[in-house]
Amino acid sequence: MKTITGNTSYRKSYALQSLIKTHSPNTRAFDNCFEMGDGDEVVRHIIAYANAPLDGLEAAQEKMNTTGVGFKSPEWKLLARANNQKKLINNLKKAGTWESWNHLVKGV
Repeated sequence: MKTITGNTSYRKSYALQSLIKTHSPNTRAFDNCFEMGDGDEVVRHIIAYANAPLDGLEAAQEKMNTTGVGFKSPEWKLLARANNQKKLINNLKKAGTWESWNHLVKGV
């Protein structure tokens, strides 16, 4: 597989989506996102996404449980993001990288 070239923004997005979709950071496609000298920035992006607050999530969940939410509505998008965050964190924990990456980003 070839190296993921292009700008850092593309590699950050590719790495994030790869983790959410393939459920593992142990793939060659994911490794390729770190081969351009900006791996720390990619890690910071992934952890920031995982830790981002989801304002309004409880209200969206309540609406989903009572009246439902429309496809692609703001509530639906928020619930989808929450699901992606949960998958991402679980996948990083399974791979054993969540704690070390989180500490790297927080400087602990």
